Amino acid sequence: MNIKLTSLVAGIILTFTSFYTFAASNQQLGTAIQNAQAAAKAKSAIETVAKAQTAKVYAEEARAHIEAAIKNLEDAIKHGQEGHAEVAKGSALEALKHLNAAR
Repeated sequence: MNIKLTSLVAGIILTFTSFYTFAASNQQLGTAIQNAQAAAKAKSAIETVAKAQTAKVYAEEARAHIEAAIKNLEDAIKHGQEGHAEVAKGSALEALKHLNAAR
């Protein structure tokens, strides 16, 4: 049973890792990237500052959700290793919510 649970948690982690990779094209991070690119190409310091500030806001929003998701995944791993399948799945579900919110 412990091996099955460990395999389940590993599968969940791999799934979430792919969501994290996908997050690079999500709305918050995508907007942050677009604004950072605009800041790098800006014609004036004022425009650079404005675009960089906007990029920072979106990046911070995404970061907060990703950090929360990582904590939830750590909890899922811990509880899964302890044999608490339902708690582990609940933590994984919370992680998924945060990863989706980062989009």
